[in-house]
Amino acid sequence: MLPTRYQLIEPIGQGGFGCVASAYDHATGEKVAIKKIVNLFEREKHFQKKILRELKILRHLRDHDNIVCLRDLILPPCFELFKDVYIVTNLMDFDLNRLMRNNNQPFTEQSIQYFLHQILRGLKYIHSAEIIHRDLKPENILLNQDIDVMICDFGLSRSVAHGEYPDESKYVVTRWYRAPEVILFWDQLNKAIDVWSVGCIFAELLCRPPRQVFLRGSNFKDQLDLILRKCGTPSDASELKGSSAGLKYYFDHYANVYYPRMNFRELFPDANPLAVDLLERMLQIDPDKRITVDGALAHPYLEDMHDEADEILCPDVFSYSFPAQASMEEIRQMMYDEIVSWHNEQRMIEMDERKKLVEQMLISLNNNSNSNAANVPAHGEMLHDHTMNISGLIPHAPTSGSSLKQLFSPGGISSNGSGMSEFDNSPNFNETTSLDQDDFMNL
Repeated sequence: MLPTRYQLIEPIGQGGFGCVASAYDHATGEKVAIKKIVNLFEREKHFQKKILRELKILRHLRDHDNIVCLRDLILPPCFELFKDVYIVTNLMDFDLNRLMRNNNQPFTEQSIQYFLHQILRGLKYIHSAEIIHRDLKPENILLNQDIDVMICDFGLSRSVAHGEYPDESKYVVTRWYRAPEVILFWDQLNKAIDVWSVGCIFAELLCRPPRQVFLRGSNFKDQLDLILRKCGTPSDASELKGSSAGLKYYFDHYANVYYPRMNFRELFPDANPLAVDLLERMLQIDPDKRITVDGALAHPYLEDMHDEADEILCPDVFSYSFPAQASMEEIRQMMYDEIVSWHNEQRMIEMDERKKLVEQMLISLNNNSNSNAANVPAHGEMLHDHTMNISGLIPHAPTSGSSLKQLFSPGGISSNGSGMSEFDNSPNFNETTSLDQDDFMNL
């Protein structure tokens, strides 16, 4: 069931998780993307945790131009019927991978600088929240016809707020964009892995058409070998970061092998020397020597784009970890509570906006009454006039005997004992329409 505010337009894509469709949002007059995760709680626990983590991170990062914006989480009718998750975001037209593969012309210098700057600008905001993305690749860089650039897909992202890094490192990052320390299973991965991934994307932007993935390994062994052949084997073993098993593999196979670093200026003969310099700094084998996001933004190559005042930080650090032994039913409850919490938050925002409108109207009316003192009506008549004007703006305008305090008291949404949600007569949320299940399920 979808709220009546959404009118489905057409399918965008589908995968193992479910499907995505574009829709028209009657409440805002804009097009949105609705992602439906089908039968979430019949799937493996790690996938459920992935979706819940992504919801929490999207909520935390929703105020940045270069990060896909969470618009809505559609509330299920009740906890007992909660099985599918609907995530509404702004609609983008294509991704960077599609743009690069379908473009037979080299990108202009300004275009490359723009794309790189926008990606780094979004990544700075993410990193300032102490989040590492862990899966940056061209497919996760979205664009629209206005060439707005947004980072998406935070399902593999993690908080590093406490200097800790969870397990599962061997499952992160699409192979071609994995840093060497990821391949070698280092258990102290940090923000530098995202910089490596952006470096790989940067290299593709610099390539002549037809563009090729810069480090296209066929498996993890081939990926490591390709990295070493292009970026060089480290002269100092301390530059390698990995687990004991990962480092053992390296020394078993490369102890007596030496690859000099390739000349990146020869690999990218048409590139600006400053671009090549920045790329070399991003693709350092040692994560401790790899340039940071701040360093990359301040690099001379991006001098024309760089504006520190516009490269904002996230105001709050994101810190969240799952209870170690959470059951699938507990995860389901956490997911439901997250959606309820979202609606409570949106309701409070809506009430604050309404309150500001009313306050502005009262000030305006008071100013008008002062300027026309000779025609000021009686007190009761003035109150009646206020009420009439307010009712034109607010669905639940106060009637006789009611007050502004009552109007703006936070009714909110709460989970009662039965798991049902109470909306306090909130518009749109109670009005649902039957989704064309055959169309949407078959996307």
